[in-house]
Amino acid sequence: MALFGSKEEKEAKAAAKAQADLEKLAAKYNLDLNAVDPASLSNLKNISSALAGTGFLSAGTALTVGNDQKAFNQIQSSYLQSIFEQNWMILRELQKLNQK
Repeated sequence: MALFGSKEEKEAKAAAKAQADLEKLAAKYNLDLNAVDPASLSNLKNISSALAGTGFLSAGTALTVGNDQKAFNQIQSSYLQSIFEQNWMILRELQKLNQK
């Protein structure tokens, strides 16, 4: 019996958590994950993980006493990356609409 799980178990656990987070995000915004194309789904996963990380960073920044410019820049960068990903999703959807 090992004290820590194997690499495969850790990866499976991380994948299950990521999927649960994605489903939680989809439920929050009333998205049908089956209707989303694979490229947009990949973007959605990236957005979900980026925004989950910024939640912890912004909470930590709010609790610090001093001005933590580095943490603020990381949060800002994550939000901008999320907007970038969302724009690509929107462009793909507009392209599909235009082809119809």
